[in-house]
Amino acid sequence: MFWTINSITEAKEQFPTLSSLWDETTPGNTLGRMTDANINWDYLYEKVRGNHFSTQPDYSIPANERTNESVIDYEQWSVSKIYIIPHKSMTAMNRICSCQNSRFENEDPSPLTGRTAHHDHDEVHRLHNAFANMNADRLVPSSAWNNNGTVGNEYYLQDIIRRNLRQYIDRFAGGRQFKMSSKHKYYKAEAERVVGSSLHYVIFIHADENGVDRCWTSAYIMPYHEPGSAETKVSHQVAYSLNEVSTPFYGYYESFSWDAFEKVIYKPGDRSGVRQYKECKSCGQQVNKNNCVFAIDMGAQRSRYSICFLCVPTQTAGYDPHTKAFVRYPNMVSSSESRMRNFLRSRLLDEDTGELNGRHTMTLVPFFRNKPSTRNSSSYAWDDVSAGHTDWMRDRQYPTILHLSLEARKYLTWSSQEDVFTPDEGAIESIGHVGNTFDWFGIDDGEVESIMAWDRLTDGGINIYQGYEEHELDDDEYENGQITETHFNALSNHNDIAYYDDDANPLYDYSMFLTIYDPNQWQAYMDGQTYRGGTATPSVRQVVRIDRAPIHVVRHGLPEMNLEKNTWDFTFPVWQVALSTHADGRLIKPVGQDNWSNPEMMIPAQLLHMSDANRQASSDMHAHVINSRIGPFYGMELEMVGRRERHNHDTNEMENVHRRLIEAFHPSWSEVNSQRAQLAYRVKDSSVDSGSSWGQELVSQPMSIGAWQQTPDEFWTMLKDNYVAMYNEGGSRNFGNGIHIHMDHDAFTTGHLWAFVDYFIRQHMVYLEEGESEAEDTLLYKVAQRGSGRWAQWRLPYHDRTRSGRQMTNVNDIIAATALRRRTDRGGDGKYDGINFTKDNTIELRYFNSTTVKDRVLARVEFVEAVYRTTKEVAASIGHFDTREGSENEAYRDFFVDLTSDWWDDKLWHHVLSSEINRRRYSNLIKLGRETNGFDLNRLFGAHTLYSDTLAGARQFVDTLVNITEEGGTQ
Repeated sequence: MFWTINSITEAKEQFPTLSSLWDETTPGNTLGRMTDANINWDYLYEKVRGNHFSTQPDYSIPANERTNESVIDYEQWSVSKIYIIPHKSMTAMNRICSCQNSRFENEDPSPLTGRTAHHDHDEVHRLHNAFANMNADRLVPSSAWNNNGTVGNEYYLQDIIRRNLRQYIDRFAGGRQFKMSSKHKYYKAEAERVVGSSLHYVIFIHADENGVDRCWTSAYIMPYHEPGSAETKVSHQVAYSLNEVSTPFYGYYESFSWDAFEKVIYKPGDRSGVRQYKECKSCGQQVNKNNCVFAIDMGAQRSRYSICFLCVPTQTAGYDPHTKAFVRYPNMVSSSESRMRNFLRSRLLDEDTGELNGRHTMTLVPFFRNKPSTRNSSSYAWDDVSAGHTDWMRDRQYPTILHLSLEARKYLTWSSQEDVFTPDEGAIESIGHVGNTFDWFGIDDGEVESIMAWDRLTDGGINIYQGYEEHELDDDEYENGQITETHFNALSNHNDIAYYDDDANPLYDYSMFLTIYDPNQWQAYMDGQTYRGGTATPSVRQVVRIDRAPIHVVRHGLPEMNLEKNTWDFTFPVWQVALSTHADGRLIKPVGQDNWSNPEMMIPAQLLHMSDANRQASSDMHAHVINSRIGPFYGMELEMVGRRERHNHDTNEMENVHRRLIEAFHPSWSEVNSQRAQLAYRVKDSSVDSGSSWGQELVSQPMSIGAWQQTPDEFWTMLKDNYVAMYNEGGSRNFGNGIHIHMDHDAFTTGHLWAFVDYFIRQHMVYLEEGESEAEDTLLYKVAQRGSGRWAQWRLPYHDRTRSGRQMTNVNDIIAATALRRRTDRGGDGKYDGINFTKDNTIELRYFNSTTVKDRVLARVEFVEAVYRTTKEVAASIGHFDTREGSENEAYRDFFVDLTSDWWDDKLWHHVLSSEINRRRYSNLIKLGRETNGFDLNRLFGAHTLYSDTLAGARQFVDTLVNITEEGGTQ
């Protein structure tokens, strides 16, 4: 993760060269085109010492009163520690530890305590504490600008990390050299991998003459080439002042380049199952089947095969509407860089002058994408909007309107959202746009004067100039839609096409040109090749494989999806959702229906539970067995606010993200699922960001804990990247947004509900009797991350003792009455109780502050599951008790008298931690418990050692603690 060095001498001995900094256990380190270089530690140390640590005037004394003796000697200060952190480790630190992030966001600079059961996580804690422990003594040498040397801001590792990474992004990765030499975004990922293993941050901790750590200095080291020199050198850059971040060096990428036809680096990183992947027959990589299209060989009579989205624009001559496939260049043409260059040159360029000779014709047909709506929610609805087709297309009996295959429409959706296919605004020559797919709007609106048909990485692109802005086109030029010397005339869209509906809302949100394959254009070339008509399979090239996030939200086979923001009282068909044995499937059934879809995918225990449910004498007991054994099922309301700055304050752009978030929530429904249901909806809530377009409330179907834990990673990534849990225009923190979790009454017997209510009310009592500061130590507060407030009040359920306005006051009576009645008598504001019984048939838990972090959301669900299971065990130990008449039970009354929140929390943690299966089930809750010091292993398990007078008993105790430490709550 990082290295800790005690002196500059030790640094010189252990890390003399750049490559010596690499961790040999981490594969993939590379210097790119650089060679290894020596690190000049002496130079770096002299820069650190020379900038600040010398004899300086005592600036606390007014200048007119200072004498030659009014000085302070900072030469006695020394470097106590040196931390060397690779760039990729710095990036990992930014996301691996939510503990320090939480401390930073809540303005708590104190040290982090407790082991995290994860080596890298422990390392982050250690580095965090190195800075946090300096906060009481932080000081820098005084200066004319800082008379006493005090430091205004406290030291946070999270702040230091983000400032370093911001320097890298803004001044380094965003620099002109980087952009010019790594134009294609997929190749940029490879460049960033090189940087991750070649750039290192160095942080010096400075101590005063008494050995007390006072401040830090930031620096970095990285390789570069000087122009005209073949030697690799190492840049050593130090911050201008203490506690600042050094400015990155610009020269590294001047000789950094990649070749498009030697380096193919497309590969999705999310493998949900082998059946979801297939081999691209062009580049040989395993790609998600939703990122593939069908292709056929040019001039060969053979069946279709699959190629990936990147090979479509770089390896095909266009789309053939008859075969519904893209036509791939002849076999062997693209097997090497030189052959591809020669092939393109022979087709498009004059061999002597290097200019276009007019022999090649491109027919570009414009397609517009229908903006998704409730009526048509598919993001693959692309329309041919051309005014008419060319003569050769009519001769081949192409239909008047071209209807693309589903795979081709998926490809257009992907292309429309990838910058590589969009000409740069205002560009005279747009570099880096490969292949035969282009954005249409930018050209038609006059924002772009030309596009590049082939990237310069192929050794000479072809500039295709848009000519109709300068002269009137005659009918033949317009009809042919062809490239002639320095102009091209793509088929125009229909003049009468409607862009907007009656309410002035846009009907289309993306546009693309797609090249249509004309075999006549390639006839002469194919006739001259010896392999014309060959049937050899496409050759597989050597590739560079870079893991990437999925580029596309799968539609999950649902014919329609409601993506609108529905009214607050919107009611959708309710389905219960459980985990199945199939990796890509879910068990679903409508509430009230007895049978599940696809029962053959049920886990054996679920089959036994269903068999037991079907033997019950009443529908109530049937529902209870399903809800308590296959469930319980947790429906969630998740309130969030879009990141305005990320989306340039564009509400239309945010609306598209809202819609895609709902799509991303769904699993990849397998073909084995005979039924599929929408699992999440958008609902309008006026309290979320004051009802603005940025506010979003996601409401889910009731889902079991297993189904929640299988929510696709795409959803969590999109949620964290695009949303925040709270937002105030003025910048202050707002705890109004929440997460509400619903459970069905049928999941509880009366006795179980008694225990369940008792758990939460005992937590309330800490707040009501001892105040909020004491309530902060309860588990409920630590999980909810907020206390009693307007939207979730920690108060006692209200029961009218005599139906005449006299409130029941004894807490034990209140708990019993709530369980027996399954409701309360509170008026209209009863819905704002932390545990809310005003809704029909469901219990709502409103305690939880909103969050957009995956492990925190799941920790809240796991917490409710843990309370449910723990209270069920307690109720079972007393005896079965269920009544529909509200009858008392003395055994329950006696057991629950004056229990405490500590008693309940110890019961819960013992349930969570005492078995391996539970430690896996509640891993996110355990992680949160570790970060908040929510449990004490010695208190929970240490008492057992008092009664273990045998060696075997002691070993069992130790083994239990080791298992808990190693398994639960890891990152």
